Amino acid sequence: MKLNVRKEGEVNVVECSGTMRTGVDVGLRSQVSALVEDGARRFVFNMAGVPWMDSGAVGEVTAAGKHIMDSGGQVGLILSKKTKDVFMTFHLHDVFDIYPDEKAALEKISD
Repeated sequence: MKLNVRKEGEVNVVECSGTMRTGVDVGLRSQVSALVEDGARRFVFNMAGVPWMDSGAVGEVTAAGKHIMDSGGQVGLILSKKTKDVFMTFHLHDVFDIYPDEKAALEKISD
């Protein structure tokens, strides 16, 4: 799994690509925690390039997102078809805002 963080205005876009699975140090939670500690509050997790993730990876994304929200921030997700199915199965669409593409997510999170 590859992870890249870039800024789009005030929004931190976290691009994830490749398979996400338990036991592989994704680093998502630690990178997000460091950014939140530095004052970042607006995030988009672009996981359109993640073809598959297991429940442990879903937990890591959920924990990172919860940390952002508990700190008064916003997070939006962009998901591939298969990862969206996983998030729907766990009813995480009730927790996170899911967007069809990065443009839509940035427009909403930037408001």
